[in-house]
Amino acid sequence: MLKGIFRKNKDTNSIKCTKCGRRDATDKDGLCDSCRFTQTIENIVQTRK
Repeated sequence: MLKGIFRKNKDTNSIKCTKCGRRDATDKDGLCDSCRFTQTIENIVQTRK
C-alpha cells in the first residue's frame, strides 16, 4: 500500500531533464545532475580555447 503512495508522489513531482530526457531534473534549470556536469565541463573547455 505504501509503495503505491510513494510512487504516486514521485511521479507527480518528477520532471524529466530537458537535455537527455532520461533522468529527473534536479534544479530549476531543468537539467539532471549528469547533464549539468557535462555542460559545465563543456563551458570550461570553450572558455579556455
